Amino acid sequence: MRALDKGHSFTVTRNGVPVGELVPVRPRAFVAAESVAAAFKGAPRIARTRFRKDVDAVICPCTRAIPAISLASRKYSTSSLFERARRER
Repeated sequence: MRALDKGHSFTVTRNGVPVGELVPVRPRAFVAAESVAAAFKGAPRIARTRFRKDVDAVICPCTRAIPAISLASRKYSTSSLFERARRER
């Protein structure tokens, strides 16, 4: 651990085969919100609902079966949403 504090890195092996790396944590750099906004100023706008559907389809394809409901009006647990989707199939 002291060597990590000094900036040294290590390769972790199992039976002589590399399986991982142990590296020092880099200090986080603060970036002002204004700088981030300026960097993305020319970026194209994102259609939020389409983006969310695309992400959900990749992360958990089973969410496609869950009907669109207003989560703000009621409280739903993830398990209750999946149970509801399973029943509606």
